[in-house]
Amino acid sequence: MRTLLTCHLTAVILLVLPVAIGGTASARTIEEIESLNAITLDHVTPHTKWARPYARGSIRALFIQKLTTNVNVAATRDVVEMAQRFDIEADTVLVAPSKGQAYAVTYRGESGVYGGAAGEQRLARLLETPYDCYVIGDHEIAGHLPGAALETILDYVRQGAGLVLPQREAYDAINEHASIGAEPMTAPRSLSAWDAMVIRLGKGRIVSLDVPHRKFHTDNDRDRILGVKVARDAHFAAFGRAVLWAADRAPTLKLDVTFDEEVDWSETGNRSIDVSWTGPPVGDGLRIDARIRGRGRGDHVLEATKSEDPSNDRIRFDMPALPSGDFMVEVTARTDRGVENWSVRPLDVKSRETVGKMGFEREWSEPGDAIIGSVVVNSAHRDRRSLRVQLIDRYGRALVRRDFAAPQESVGFALPTRPSMPGYVAIEAILMQDDRPIHYGYAAHTIVQRRQNDFNFVMWGRLYTGRYHDIAEDLLAASGVTSRLETSEVPWTMMTRAGMSYTPYCTSGIQRQHWTTAKRKHRGRLNRIDLDDDGVLKIGDDGGCWNDEPAVTARLRRWLDAERDFRSHGVLAYSMGDENETIGSCLHPACLESYRRYLHGRYGTIERLNASWGTSFGSFADVELSGPADNSEQKAFAGQNYPRWLDRRSFQAWNFARYVARFGRAARGIDPQARWGVEGTGWLDDDLDAIVRHSNWWVVYSIPAGEVIRSIAPKDYMLGHFVGYSDSNPYYPLSDFWLSFLRGGNCIAWWRIDNFLAPHFGLSDSARELVRTGRVVFDGFGRLLNVESQMQHDGIVMLHSYASSQMASHVAPGPTYGTYTGWVTNSETELDKRGPEHEIDWALNPRGKGHMTWHRAIRSVGLQFEYVTDRMLRLGEFRPDAYRVMILSQCEAIGPREAEAIRRFAHGGGTVIADIRPGLYDGHGGTRSGGALDDLFGVRHTDNVAAVEADGAVDGTIGGRPLDVRLPSLHVNPAVELTTAEALGRAGTTPIVMVNRTGAGRAVLLNFTLNTFPNLSRPEAPESAAKMITALFAQANVQWPLRLLTPDGARGRNVEAVRWKAGDGIEVVAVYGPLDDGRHQWRPREGMLERVRARDVPRTIRLRLPDDRHVTVVGSTEPLGRTRDIPLQLHPWRPKFVVLSEQALKAPTLTPSKTVARRGESLQWRVSVPETNGLHALRLRVTTPDGEAAKWFDRSLIVGPRGAEFDLPVASNEQAGTWKVETTDLYTGKAAMGQFTLP
Repeated sequence: MRTLLTCHLTAVILLVLPVAIGGTASARTIEEIESLNAITLDHVTPHTKWARPYARGSIRALFIQKLTTNVNVAATRDVVEMAQRFDIEADTVLVAPSKGQAYAVTYRGESGVYGGAAGEQRLARLLETPYDCYVIGDHEIAGHLPGAALETILDYVRQGAGLVLPQREAYDAINEHASIGAEPMTAPRSLSAWDAMVIRLGKGRIVSLDVPHRKFHTDNDRDRILGVKVARDAHFAAFGRAVLWAADRAPTLKLDVTFDEEVDWSETGNRSIDVSWTGPPVGDGLRIDARIRGRGRGDHVLEATKSEDPSNDRIRFDMPALPSGDFMVEVTARTDRGVENWSVRPLDVKSRETVGKMGFEREWSEPGDAIIGSVVVNSAHRDRRSLRVQLIDRYGRALVRRDFAAPQESVGFALPTRPSMPGYVAIEAILMQDDRPIHYGYAAHTIVQRRQNDFNFVMWGRLYTGRYHDIAEDLLAASGVTSRLETSEVPWTMMTRAGMSYTPYCTSGIQRQHWTTAKRKHRGRLNRIDLDDDGVLKIGDDGGCWNDEPAVTARLRRWLDAERDFRSHGVLAYSMGDENETIGSCLHPACLESYRRYLHGRYGTIERLNASWGTSFGSFADVELSGPADNSEQKAFAGQNYPRWLDRRSFQAWNFARYVARFGRAARGIDPQARWGVEGTGWLDDDLDAIVRHSNWWVVYSIPAGEVIRSIAPKDYMLGHFVGYSDSNPYYPLSDFWLSFLRGGNCIAWWRIDNFLAPHFGLSDSARELVRTGRVVFDGFGRLLNVESQMQHDGIVMLHSYASSQMASHVAPGPTYGTYTGWVTNSETELDKRGPEHEIDWALNPRGKGHMTWHRAIRSVGLQFEYVTDRMLRLGEFRPDAYRVMILSQCEAIGPREAEAIRRFAHGGGTVIADIRPGLYDGHGGTRSGGALDDLFGVRHTDNVAAVEADGAVDGTIGGRPLDVRLPSLHVNPAVELTTAEALGRAGTTPIVMVNRTGAGRAVLLNFTLNTFPNLSRPEAPESAAKMITALFAQANVQWPLRLLTPDGARGRNVEAVRWKAGDGIEVVAVYGPLDDGRHQWRPREGMLERVRARDVPRTIRLRLPDDRHVTVVGSTEPLGRTRDIPLQLHPWRPKFVVLSEQALKAPTLTPSKTVARRGESLQWRVSVPETNGLHALRLRVTTPDGEAAKWFDRSLIVGPRGAEFDLPVASNEQAGTWKVETTDLYTGKAAMGQFTLP
């Protein structure tokens, strides 16, 4: 739930102010500045309302807080914590103490106010109205405020306002820039907690404090497991009192709380707490409440002694029997006007009898392992004592319990674990006298949880603040985050406590990517391999040849040994690093020998190699590089010996993939369940097939590359894309997240954490909308659709050829026909002669990316596809019976085995469609006299020439469908002649759309690049172009599963439907648009946020089915019944999920094995969906007897036709009463209710 604190928030002005910040063209709008300074809260954290409402009324306060160059330091979280507890109307101003770097666009001139000139104007506007109190949160920012602003604040203080400086050094820092001229005062006793220095400035007060920088959660294992709400409450109780006193709004009612602050545990039941008060309260009906809270166990609400009379301004509370430990005695005075005053004081309960040292055989366990350890008991009365050892979770629930009577000095224990237990637990050892605890001891333990067979949302980046790790990690977990990446130098405890796994960056021995922008002569990525002076791979100070055994394995084992700490806390996947090159080789003899073996495998005989390269080697053992230092065969490339160059490049890609596998074996050496792979890379011009075969996890950059990976990877492969990148524009991460999910992503990663969290450690503007719309994914659709179900295709398969990607991108004249790369750069924009059309979706112009335009065209006519790779064709792994159409997009290099597989597909009844230059080279890049598939297409390629532009027209019929299409500015290959094919059109004198019958099938050569064909998503694209694409698929007997239509029946544009088969009888359809799948293309071209927001207008789309189905729209209140026409209100960048089923979907049923449970047992439940044939995702929620959410039971269930069973492990100290259990079907929203009772 999103909560807005009742704090004054300056009105948001929707005005774009262009500001030059930090010498760049970056700017922040007023809206963005207000957003980053806001103290809205996405979730309310545990807190005590010390003075909320406050009897003396609310105060207005301006907090000026430090913003570092990384904004993820909880810059305004202190303000939120204050506003939760006190009646404060707060504004905040963020100020950086140094020039902004990297991710904090803040600085302008001498001022560090966030937002530059616009931020300074906002500060000046805020200061037009006086505040009751000003807080300057850090001494480093005092000198980076505008001088006029600082003088204004001091003038207000002279007139009677307060100024609080939480750091003692801040006073001197301010004095350096503005002479204060204040006089010392005697500090009141109420401010003694932090050694306050109080100063009179005119009529106002300055409070200079020495506030401790409390890293609350790192004190000890007790606080790490049970939390720090008591310590945090005490901290802000003191801070809030300082603010109220400075504002001259201190309580008029004075409390005096008296008790023995140090007492032995055995005496606590005999002691009392006396409370007296003086001074008039503001309101009527004074009530005094008291409680004692332990830093660990032992919260007690106190009852007043009956004999005391409150009218005497004195009341006594009996102290309950307490164990030894740290406690806080908290007293609050209330009237009908609110809180009059409060007191928070420590109570130290002592004991000579204690739980001593606790230890484990191993600090972590795999689920199912026993936790084995020992506890030392320090007591002279052990024969009259007992020891309770229990395994607890963060909620203090005793998951397993063992009692030991008359314990020895050292007690051994072995506690069982289960997969359902959380990852972060603790052994709680309690020394007891009968049933009364004497002393508690804690030792944290990890039960390894990986979440590898589920949907995962990975968060990139560390948090640089220890004060609020627990709040941030809990918010991340509640927002769907399941794993953390790049968390170096940050304590792991709060991440594990929140239920997350880790995805560590590992030293791996691969090289960083060298980003190289496109040039006119080259449209592919120019991968670069760095070698040291000895010609060996250069990887920092400790690298070497990937093939030099045993040195390479020893290196990898040493590097992976450094990850054993992460391994012990639960690793989702071991990442080989960010943004690395995906090729590699060197001049080491071992690498050369590996190269020779690779060539032997590719050619079989040396004679074939010599024929390809034009060489005369006697054997493979004689093969050498063109030059002794020519690692990448640049001499061969320059001499147009492309087979020798391509074979080396193909080896480098294969060598990289094999090295990935070596890394994986090393990872399995420390973690038998390890997953591993690469991330921050992955493009269409990578050897995607090879990498997939040698890894099992990949977070890629390129959406088109993801299409290949999701098609060819095993079912349990973890795949996703990086999303995020903006903290203020929600549409960019929305587009990226949903496109990744709709392309099969089951492990999506967000970059970076300070784009996800706002400075108050709530959700940023970008994250908030994604979390809202993605809730259905996090609640179960992620696992249901992209782990358990199968994404559908319509008999269409595209061919990915690594050899073709290299030849088409690097060898002239291939680049004139387009590119394979998925990376878009400014220089590529310059190469697009049509230029940026700012008023339309830039992503709809994929700039020469033939595969991307095919993806768009197929989906634009309502169909889906898969990929096969050239390696799969060579190895006989292609399943032709599953497909009706094979598409060859810019497949310029085709080997004989691949060509034969393609011919067999066509002769067997399939249709092969190629856009341009199919098989112009052989599989090694060798020049041919004609195309490898000329006979199939009924044409003859006569030359290897650059593309030419010409207007085209198609007149004819395909599959009985007449075509009449005008196609301006096509890029065609003029060096093609007809043999047996029929040309249905021409572009100038060049034949296009050439159709040739072959066996039971046919082959179609378009002879133009599809990126110059009308983009069917665009409103101006002629419908005749869509009819042509439709006819190509229809003649192959492709069956349409649905149509997307406008309200008037026209084809829907810039919208797609993605389908999954969820078991038998259920199909899930996601209707989505607009299609911004050109990653990194549309964000910088959208302009300011207002332009993007202007596109966020819902539209009506009709989903039409071939026949009637039972239809349920996810999120709607009622099913549509049995129909074939489905009207949908589609919001941009937010998919609408539609469930199609043969039977009406019924509500789930829920049955417990018994209705009365016993503590310490696991209660079994059975859930089912009657009469279903498919898979359902159900959300499980449990409510405690007092109506609170039992979050420890939250989970998602995948339920099939046979139903499912699950356990609710009941803790040994679970609350008595009736518990309610609810399972909700995410399809229908229908729920089943159950309950059980604990006596």
